[in-house]
Amino acid sequence: MLAHNVVEPTVIDEDLLSKCVNEQASGDAAEIARKEGIDFHEVTSLRLDYKNILKIENLWQFDSLTKLQLDNNIIERIEGISHLRNLRWLDLSFNNITVIEGLDSLTKLTDLSLLNNRITKLENMDKLVRLNVLSIGNNDIQDMAELAYLSRFENLRLLNVSGNPLCRNPEYRSFVLSRLRHLKYLDYRLIEGKAVAAAREKYIDDMIAIEEEQKIVAKQEAEALRRREEDERFAAAFLPGIQSLFETLIGTDQDYQRLLMLGREVLVDLQHQYRDKFDAVVRDLVANVIAQHEARADEVAEYAECLEDTMATSDAQGRRLLDEFMHVKKLLLRDVMAGAPVATSITSAADPAVPLGPPAEELRTRITQLSDDLLTAELVLVEQFEDLAKEFERNYLDMCNAVKETATAAFARLRELENEHHEKVTETVLAAFERQAKGDMEDVDDALRDLLRDKDAVNNHLTTSHDYHLSKIDAQEEAFSSGLAKSTDAIVGKVHQYEIDRNRDRLREIVMFTERCHQEIELAEENAA
Repeated sequence: MLAHNVVEPTVIDEDLLSKCVNEQASGDAAEIARKEGIDFHEVTSLRLDYKNILKIENLWQFDSLTKLQLDNNIIERIEGISHLRNLRWLDLSFNNITVIEGLDSLTKLTDLSLLNNRITKLENMDKLVRLNVLSIGNNDIQDMAELAYLSRFENLRLLNVSGNPLCRNPEYRSFVLSRLRHLKYLDYRLIEGKAVAAAREKYIDDMIAIEEEQKIVAKQEAEALRRREEDERFAAAFLPGIQSLFETLIGTDQDYQRLLMLGREVLVDLQHQYRDKFDAVVRDLVANVIAQHEARADEVAEYAECLEDTMATSDAQGRRLLDEFMHVKKLLLRDVMAGAPVATSITSAADPAVPLGPPAEELRTRITQLSDDLLTAELVLVEQFEDLAKEFERNYLDMCNAVKETATAAFARLRELENEHHEKVTETVLAAFERQAKGDMEDVDDALRDLLRDKDAVNNHLTTSHDYHLSKIDAQEEAFSSGLAKSTDAIVGKVHQYEIDRNRDRLREIVMFTERCHQEIELAEENAA
């Protein structure tokens, strides 16, 4: 029996990654990598080519990568790289990939090579709007229409398709040039302007249709983007869905839809009148809430700026004290190391003529004085921060209360409009009911006939419809009130928590610094001559 040597696929594990990263390092970086290792989060380029890799995995730490080489492996799927959002250069050539996928989040990608794979369709690259270089040569793309997909890439300058079955079509080059007008190189050959002009002339009818379609798509995408941004802005101001509140009231109200059968024309006219007034209130509400939301954001930014200025002044004072102390410490430690009985490298700040005591004792005194000075400066800073935080909280809460009052008044007005509308609808519906119930019902459709036979059902529809509308308005107000309250608590809480954490860290720094200084004295005394 013949024995066959089967090479097992290589797994991307920490050992392989460490080895590859270290091999890439050179010079001083290589020495540092050998001694201390390299933080994978800081690596910007990684070569994993010619490793017999089957599956892309375990790259979660390499979130700073801008260049990744995975060519000449046996990879079958594009996966495990969606978190590499800084990636600009990706080489997956000479693998066994059949489907283009898993690239949606790589929006910074400019250079992509899928050369020598088993791809049959160009797809799933819509998000790669910065793509500048694309190599898909030597795959199995049969249909020339697939290349039309690439017309969305406005920044594409170099394209390689050579080696695919579609390239045998004599129209291939003209087809590509007619659709990718910004292309500079096709299959590694420079494109001449004359060739582009001739190709576009040849496919002029197709190009007109394509460009018109692109305009429509661009317009739709712009509108979708505008709506998303508007939704995000409203959600940030705690008014999610406010722009479609009226449509929700009417469009999802099944009771109201049934009542329309009793007098559609009149009810629709009342609906339009209601909407005009409703929309006016919503517009004013949105304008006020958005304006005050931006004003609160400015207040937070102004507070942060005041905080930074105050801290900068305190830090400058602290650095001056530390610089003076470090100079004195260096001189006194020299005296300690020399075994001097008294400090000779410095003089008394109060009276230079007065002799100083032992250098270690003098340095300990200076450490205590520095600690006292730094703690005093920190106490002053804490008081300043408390004053700033109190003023900020007072201003911010006043702004929140003002916008809450505005919103409360607006939602109250919407409920008034709903009550007025309900009264008019009730009057119209009941009048229509009495009129039609007395008439001949032979020519009336079954749904309306059933409604005309049951006045209690009509009244129930009216009541339920009204309650439904009020519940939607109440829910919108609750979303605003709760969102504003939670945001206010979070922001004010963050302000106070920041100061607590900052003060704790500063006190810890002072204590640790003084302890380290005392340790230096002890070490100097042990090594004294």
